[in-house]
Amino acid sequence: MRIVLFVLFVGLLIGAWFFGWHYAAEMLKQRFTEIRAELKTTNQQLECINQRVEGFPFRIGIYCDNFFYSGQSTGIAVDSSAMRSAAQLYQPGQIVFEFDSPALVTIPTGESFTSEWDSLRSSLYVDLDGPERISLHGQKLRYTPQDPAFGSVKISDSQLHLRRVADNSVDVALSIQDFSLVDKTGEYNDGEFSISTIFTLEELYSDLLASKNLLQIARVKGLKGYIEKFQFSPKAGGMLEVSGPAEISPAGRISGKFAVKFSKLDEVANYAGQFFPNAKDAIITMAQAISVLSGGSKESSVSLKIVARNGQLYVGIFPVGSIPPLY
Repeated sequence: MRIVLFVLFVGLLIGAWFFGWHYAAEMLKQRFTEIRAELKTTNQQLECINQRVEGFPFRIGIYCDNFFYSGQSTGIAVDSSAMRSAAQLYQPGQIVFEFDSPALVTIPTGESFTSEWDSLRSSLYVDLDGPERISLHGQKLRYTPQDPAFGSVKISDSQLHLRRVADNSVDVALSIQDFSLVDKTGEYNDGEFSISTIFTLEELYSDLLASKNLLQIARVKGLKGYIEKFQFSPKAGGMLEVSGPAEISPAGRISGKFAVKFSKLDEVANYAGQFFPNAKDAIITMAQAISVLSGGSKESSVSLKIVARNGQLYVGIFPVGSIPPLY
């Protein structure tokens, strides 16, 4: 009798799980339809070709053969290949996404490029008040501009992490490993570099939640925050590290008080000039002035304070160069 009751209990449990999963799948389809309708009210479009819900029995998520997003307010458009999402039934607030290569991407500045990758995954943690954490991780990335006059970019590994802070701020961590340029003939430039940075953007979360374009926000009210660390490391040697409070005005001018640490600054400057040829002379001149004022040797690591006032850089009372407007 106990065995019969146990079998009946297991059967009821399996049946409840089966019908519960399919009920949740229908609710997910309905919610996805509602999200698309909500986005349309703010001039945003979201399409999922051959949409279906998969993941039974322990996961649930939307699958698409083709994924498309476009937003006039965000200035971003993405036309991607297949997309898969998944959430654990017991942890529905945490969603994982995986995208198949390639994708055509348009960024807020208006430029478009084709993006290819070996692996591209994203995770999203959602609370009742909205997204709490967003992460994006790509491996062996290649970006090819639609304009044939420009070369392509290759990155071996890239990670972006955003986390909401209680006071309406956003913590950002970005890592780019082995960034290299390939010119339009297919030839590599002379080297690679890596960038890692951690910073906080203040009073920004609510604006981003309203699906506003970050560039548009900056042009209206500027940006303000704190750079915990910004590190630029050419593969051939040398290093530049910056930290401190920073502001960007609506006109794109940088102000702040920065602690700067560097080694082999002349090599770092020459290297940066390869990627910004229009500013190469200014970069090298500024690096030479900083080296002279710091009194450091070319080989040793040197630390000093640099103040930026509306893009003009000073070491003490001495001007050492300027940073052009960022937009």
